[in-house]
Amino acid sequence: MSTPEITLTSEEIARIVTHMNEDHADSVLAYAQHFGQKPEAREAQILTLDSNTLTIQVKIASELLSIQIPFEHPLKSAHDAHMKMIQMSKAAKRALKV
Repeated sequence: MSTPEITLTSEEIARIVTHMNEDHADSVLAYAQHFGQKPEAREAQILTLDSNTLTIQVKIASELLSIQIPFEHPLKSAHDAHMKMIQMSKAAKRALKV
């Protein structure tokens, strides 16, 4: 018998997106620059996320682009998303030497 996949609810997604954009803009920009391979980005905002992918809007010069960053493994819960995003922030900032 297999265990059903747990997915994030729309309320959890909205809470994570709002929290990250309002309180951790530096991490969101680091995600875009490092994992999104857009080092020239100067602004970034999470548009949405799901169990597999983080979607970020980046501003490069005067152009807005939407990029997707896959997670290493499917997220199973809001707590899993929280832990993964902390890990990604640390890795991106370390790689960018921020």
